[in-house]
Amino acid sequence: TMKNVLVLTDYAIGYPSGFGETLFNLLREYDVRRIWNAFPALAAPGEGKQIGRLIPLFVPRIPAWLPRQLIPVYRPIFKCQQFASVAAHVQKLSELIREQQIDALLTCPVSPSLLETVLRLKKANPRLLLVVFVMDDWEGHHTCFGLPYWAGRRRILREVFTRAQGRFAISNEMAEQYRMEFGGEWQVLHNGCEPVSDIPKHPGQPLRQVVLAGDVNRFRGDAVIAFARGLGIYNQVRSETVRFLILGSISDDIAPILRQFDFVETLGRRSQVECLATIQQADMLYLPMAFGRRIDRISRFSFPTKLPEYLVTGKPILFHAPEKSAVYRFAKRYDFRPRLATIVPE
Repeated sequence: TMKNVLVLTDYAIGYPSGFGETLFNLLREYDVRRIWNAFPALAAPGEGKQIGRLIPLFVPRIPAWLPRQLIPVYRPIFKCQQFASVAAHVQKLSELIREQQIDALLTCPVSPSLLETVLRLKKANPRLLLVVFVMDDWEGHHTCFGLPYWAGRRRILREVFTRAQGRFAISNEMAEQYRMEFGGEWQVLHNGCEPVSDIPKHPGQPLRQVVLAGDVNRFRGDAVIAFARGLGIYNQVRSETVRFLILGSISDDIAPILRQFDFVETLGRRSQVECLATIQQADMLYLPMAFGRRIDRISRFSFPTKLPEYLVTGKPILFHAPEKSAVYRFAKRYDFRPRLATIVPE
């Protein structure tokens, strides 16, 4: 029997990112009349991507204009605002759950405040079926951004997992790790796809254009920079330049480095339709994951949400990631090539 579902996430279903697009792909066949989507107001769906009834939530943020030296002074105020907003969200969503007879709560937690909201909602509505889908490893996310992984946060995370009736991880590696760390049964909701036998190992034509569909940030920045440098060396010995096209936003610390290469073209974020059309024109697709120590848990357990869209194109894919990463192990398991596990440009 189809259930009424409240989807509570840090990004709306259909938000233009890996999270939003993955949720959209998972839920687009579901009866939209039975979905309510609650999310921070600034993370709304992309055009034409709305699913269900939208419930934008006010989520406090540290003002962007605040001088860096004043942030420690402002932080106690910010924490009070967060505490008040969590209480307000729990009250608002509890009323919605009762009024609309909502049966299940689906969440993909990223921020600590959302995780606390989920736990308090479950406690206030014990009959609610709680389903958790983890796309980014929570400890790895904290390490990556230099956030304190306090005992209180670990306790809330463990309690949410314990109270959940359904637990899903994004990769086999994450599911295995979480069974050991948190106990309970973990299933893999998305681990790329089943093996595809007809993906070519190399381009069937002269290599002219390599495409990366995704943002370039700390989760893949060092790999992308090394690849661009290596491609520059490769282009020096070729009569025809191979172009490197990036469909996604570039973080401020990486953009100046990539601008040094005249064969790198950055187009920013594009709609899923535009993105799919562009990658269909590529000679090879590029799938990187960062090599830095701070990214270790993210690379080992998380998984690029763009991979299924890459696979359905039938284009050759260059997997560029640490050998212990989930995506490299996936490529090795199904013998996808080429694979690259170094950031030495040569």
